[in-house]
Amino acid sequence: MLNDVSLMRFIQSGQNIIISGPTGVGNSYLACALGNNICRNGFTAQFFRINTLIEKFSLERAKGTYLNFIKRLTSASVLILDDFGIKPLEPHSYQDLYDVIDDPVTCEAITDRVTANSLQIKMSGASYRQKKSTQVDKV
Repeated sequence: MLNDVSLMRFIQSGQNIIISGPTGVGNSYLACALGNNICRNGFTAQFFRINTLIEKFSLERAKGTYLNFIKRLTSASVLILDDFGIKPLEPHSYQDLYDVIDDPVTCEAITDRVTANSLQIKMSGASYRQKKSTQVDKV
């Protein structure tokens, strides 16, 4: 599976990658490293934390540039969504996400669309933030 990820096969096959695990184990770091590798291999990537993306949807809608923004998002080879599910979404936010992934509007459908035909990387271990703060306390 990691070979498919490193060789960018998931892009051609239209697979999603789900990186999950406890807070602080490097999920976001791995997602950023993956995005960097995607760009270095000639593809395009856009990275958003979910809550920032939701705010951006509202801003673009207010400016009258929502459809252009959606077009920019969907034209990227890979869209990286970080911190998915940390905070509850407003009902209209589900529709905004569906505009990007093009599915019917329900939370279950978003989850099904993202997880179907996906590669899943499950991270584990203790938080690196805890390790770092422990090291500082010992000094």
